[in-house]
Formats: sequence, C-alpha cells, structure tokens
Amino acid sequence: MPNREKEYFDEFDEVMGNIRRFEEMQEMKKSSFFDIAEIEAIIDYYLESMDLDNAKLALKYANKLYPESASIYSRRALWALRQSKFNDAIKAAAHSLILDPFNYEAHLYKGLAYLNLKNESKAKKEFQLAIDKCNDDEKEYVYSQIGYNYVNLNHFDQAVDFLEKAIELNRINDVAVFDLAYAYHHLENYPKSITFYNHYLDLNPFSENGWYNLGNVYNSVENNALAIEAYEFALAINPDYDAALYNLGNVYSAEGMVDEALDAYENYLKFEEKHPYALCYIAECYEKKGNFDKAIEFYKLSIEEKNDVAAPFMGLASTYISLDNWNKAHSAILTAIELEPKNAEFHASLGTILYHLGESEQAIDSYSYALELDTQNADIWLNLSEIYYLEVKLDESIQTLVDSNAYLLPNAGIFFRLTAYYLQTNALDKALNSLKTGLELDITSLSELFEFMPEARDIDEIQNVTRSFLN
Repeated sequence: MPNREKEYFDEFDEVMGNIRRFEEMQEMKKSSFFDIAEIEAIIDYYLESMDLDNAKLALKYANKLYPESASIYSRRALWALRQSKFNDAIKAAAHSLILDPFNYEAHLYKGLAYLNLKNESKAKKEFQLAIDKCNDDEKEYVYSQIGYNYVNLNHFDQAVDFLEKAIELNRINDVAVFDLAYAYHHLENYPKSITFYNHYLDLNPFSENGWYNLGNVYNSVENNALAIEAYEFALAINPDYDAALYNLGNVYSAEGMVDEALDAYENYLKFEEKHPYALCYIAECYEKKGNFDKAIEFYKLSIEEKNDVAAPFMGLASTYISLDNWNKAHSAILTAIELEPKNAEFHASLGTILYHLGESEQAIDSYSYALELDTQNADIWLNLSEIYYLEVKLDESIQTLVDSNAYLLPNAGIFFRLTAYYLQTNALDKALNSLKTGLELDITSLSELFEFMPEARDIDEIQNVTRSFLN
C-alpha cells in the first residue's frame, strides 16, 4: 500500500478510535483527556456527518478542556451556522477572533452568518478578510464555501464568481464543479452548465444526481434525446430515483412517446401513489391513446387529490369533447376557467363547446375574449373564423384572419385558410395572392388548404400556382 494511503487509513482509524472513546465516555458519564488535535478531529467528524447533537456535546467538552482555543470557537460558529443560528455564529466567530485575529475561518463563518441574515455588505467585508488572511492552499475552501452559500440563497451571479475561483485552484473539486453547473443552469447559461455537469460526471460517472441534473439542463434547452439519455443513466444507477422517473415521463410525453411516458409515470406512482400531477399526466397519456374511459378515471383521481388545479378539469373537458359529450365538457371547462380565468385556451375551448351546444353567439363571444387574452395564438384566430364560416358569415371570417396579421408573425395556415374563404366568395385574385403568400411561407403546409376545402384541388388556377411553386 502506498505510504500516503497508509497514512490516510491510519489517521482515519485513529479518529474513529477517538470517536468511540468519546462516545463511551459520554455513555459512562466519565471524563477523558483529548489533545487539541484529537478533539478538533472529533468535532469535525460530527460536523461533516451532520450529527449536530454529538457535535454540540463535543464542542461543550472541548470548551472545558481548551476554554481559550480560537479554533474551537470557530467550530462553534460553524455548528451554529448548520443550525441556522446565525447570531450565535457571529458571536462565536467574534470570540474566536479575539483569541486569534488571524483566524480566517472565523471571518469566513462570520461572513456566512451575515450573508444568511441578508447583511451582504458586512458579509463581503468578512469574506475579504478571510481571503486576505488565509494561506494559498486554504483559498480553495474559502471560495467553495462562499460560492456554495450563495447558491443556497439563490444568488447565482455571485456564486459563479467564487466557484470559478475555487475550480481554478483545483479542477477536481467535484462539489464546487457541481455547484457551478447548478448555478449556471439557474442563470440560463445552458452551455456552461452542460460543460460543468459533464466535467462533474467525468469525476463521478456513477452519480445519479449528476446525470439527473444534466438531464434537467437538456430538458431546459429542449434537447429531448439527450435529456432522455441522461435520465436513463440516472435510473440505471438508481432505479428508485423517483424524480428522474417523473421528468423522464415528461420528456417522453413531449416527444410523443406515449407508451414510454405512461410506463415512467406508472413507475413513479410506486413512490408517490397519489401525486396529483402524475395522475393528470397519466390521464393525458390515455387520452392520447384514445382510451377515454381510463383518461376520465385518472383525471378524476387527480382531482380527488387536488381540486384547485385547472389542468385535470381541462383534460376532462378535452376528453368529453372527443366523446361528443358536450354537456359534461361544458361543466368541466367552466370549472377550469373558474380556477384560471385568464387562460385563453380555456376560453377558446369553451367557445367550441358552446358552438356544439347551439350557442353560436356565446361561442363567438368566448373566442373573442380568448383573443383579448392572447392575440398571438393562430389556432384561436382560425377557429373563430371557422365559426363565422359555419354561420355563413364569410365577410366576418375573412376580416378575422385579415385582422390577425396585425398580431401574428406571417403564418402559412392563415393564408391558406384565407385562400379558401376568398374562393367561397368568388374573389379569385385575392385567393391566388393568399395562396402564393402561403406557399412562400411554408409550402409543406399546403395540405391544410385541401383538408379544409378538398374541391380546391380541382380549380385550374390553384393547380397552376401550386405547380409553379412545386417545380
């Protein structure tokens, strides 16, 4: 065994021996002597293990043995930080600095306490003192701790400054690398986040958290293939990683991989049996598969668990629409709108339902209100125009789509629909101009014209214009 490894294990055995001796002493309610290095190692072990009760006992005993030890008081400050007792941390750090004005850790912990108390000016002053007073080989720890605490407080801009410095000093500081990747993700600097998560995974290839978080970044940039790969790696390492299952289901669903999404969500329910959102997503999968009875069952289960969320009510409405059960669809969509009164798509769906219930004027009102809420949804413009068309109000159909161009980016579907409406009014020149514009925008969407108006295929002028673009 190399000497360094042997020294490490010898030191570890010595610390664990002292831990056992300390705990036996506590159990027997006796006293025992520990030199300063031994008691510091015992305190550090408990602090690193987050065994704060035993850390408190060790600190109390250390104070009896070494009442004037600056290092013990700085550890007391760290213990107070871990307990979120920030004022106590400041007092302990201040006492440590009275005993040793050059104790950089005391400045660091004092600064972290001020940071958590939202006194950033005092925090920055203490951080600078810690940096100035520590040795070069201690700076990495100082930068890492400051960066980590900024991350915990969601101060990501400040966090990256310190974490970058820590990593400059030590490229294999995996904790700092992970925190930096996490911070860049929240700053929406996705390329850097991906770079540092990959670097972290080079250091820790079997970290399920690393793969999961990398998947989240790919999810943010809508790279679903790599997101799926990352989540699947996380699950290969830990098949019980419920958050990875849930997010994997979401990505599969976004990719239209309904069976895979359903499998992921159902596996997730083994861990969160009554999770309302998972139940709702399962219902959506069944709806997409055309299994409407199952969809209704799971939408209702979702509502049983959480009845103040609009999505499952909207899902019920959508499913009932597919079943032509317009009365139940109407009841469900009204509840969804009650929960989210400013959701344009809900009001548009209400318009569709009202039209099928024979309430055409109310349907037009609902679609018009939907457009007040969202002028940039092309489908709402098209559907409103279609209601006018079905009501034989072609002038209103045409005007609706003409008006839409003031709000929408150029949209081929709008122009192909205008083509159909103009043909219905025998305005052939306008129809051909709309057709040309649509073809210039997106020739692949031409099928939308023929789906809406199949007889347009047989019009010579339409054929000529279409042929000129295809050739």
